[in-house]
Amino acid sequence: MILKVTGDTRRAQDAVAELLRHGNGAQVQRRLLEETGSLGAVVRECVRRIQA
Repeated sequence: MILKVTGDTRRAQDAVAELLRHGNGAQVQRRLLEETGSLGAVVRECVRRIQA
């Protein structure tokens, strides 16, 4: 109800959908480290997401 009043329903739905698709930040970081073996790649991705 509050989301509807504040006009944030779509934003909340989009955020939940994103989490379900990609996981939270920690999950993304662990997956990237597993895929690349590079802590540098994890840090670069964190910086990229902050700057986006």
